[in-house]
Amino acid sequence: MSVAAIIAQSKSRREAWKYTALTPLAGIEFMPALHGAAISGMAVPSALPAGGRHRLVFVNGALSAEWSRRDGLPADIVTGDPLEGYDLRVEAQTCLIAAPLEVVFIAAKDAHARQSMAKLRVTLGASARLTLIEHHAGFGAGAAHAAVTEVSVALGAQAKLLHAKFQDMGAEDYHLAATKVDVEGGAYYDRFAMTTGAALSRDEVHVTLKAPLAQTQLHGVYLQRGAQHADTTTVIDHAAPHTSSREVYKGVLDGKSRGVFQGRITVRPGAQKTDGHQLSRVLLLSDQAEADAKPELEIYADDVKCSHGATIGQLDETALFYLRSRGIPEREARALLIQAFAAEIIDGLASEELRAYASARAHEWHGGRP
Repeated sequence: MSVAAIIAQSKSRREAWKYTALTPLAGIEFMPALHGAAISGMAVPSALPAGGRHRLVFVNGALSAEWSRRDGLPADIVTGDPLEGYDLRVEAQTCLIAAPLEVVFIAAKDAHARQSMAKLRVTLGASARLTLIEHHAGFGAGAAHAAVTEVSVALGAQAKLLHAKFQDMGAEDYHLAATKVDVEGGAYYDRFAMTTGAALSRDEVHVTLKAPLAQTQLHGVYLQRGAQHADTTTVIDHAAPHTSSREVYKGVLDGKSRGVFQGRITVRPGAQKTDGHQLSRVLLLSDQAEADAKPELEIYADDVKCSHGATIGQLDETALFYLRSRGIPEREARALLIQAFAAEIIDGLASEELRAYASARAHEWHGGRP
């Protein structure tokens, strides 16, 4: 979907885009990105030691054989082209948990404002296992780049996907992403997202729990400063009985930044014994920062256990005073409290490497505060 199509969609779905105006994009004439753009001389981001074993790198939406690492992976694990999109298939009973697969989407920048579009369809067969780490970054200097990413996921019965996403695009770039997930019976979808980059970003996630015992967990952290705008919009659809979901997002906002969280849990008729919980918490570090929260429950069954909550606040002055009274300088004390706030989400990651990487990214973000 092009930037123009997304802008048109936002105008027709005004309620869904209530807190995120795409006016800044409408005033830019984006040219198509170049699939053969060079990215030499720059380090491809990785959450794993030595860059990991398995890596697929997409430059402006096109798979790059030069930068990808496919040793040990099935030859046909990924097929497709940049126009129709790519298919990533993990066959039934295959396990890629211990050897994660990193997928890196790079926006190569030049003197012209450009838009790149990437499509990836991920399919896990019955009882398959996969750890998928998704990166979004901008390479080079130049005009603004608008990156549009569409990811669709289908989990077969008893399959398990651990999905981590890190978005760290340039401060003047735009990131518009949609992830659609179908979860079959007994399957488990676990998604973590960390958003630190882009002038404006929207991470939209739709998860459908299609059969009994399907489960999902969505959790994430967004760290914003300056005039950044981060929008997280989620929909969890409990379409069958005996399904469960857990959802927790935290935001830290500084300067004149704005964070948006919209989360809806839908329980369809007949989806009895549903267990769904949602929580959004935001920490404001500036009087000029703004947070918007819109939690929703739509329940059409009577034997369910669902809840949602949202809090927006500032640093705990009592805790800050306690740390300072123990001889800790104010800047360091504030940093400790901010890190502890984000760590409640990061520490829940199952992978030690992902925990270390996410913690380092959070520490780097705070260390760069003016």
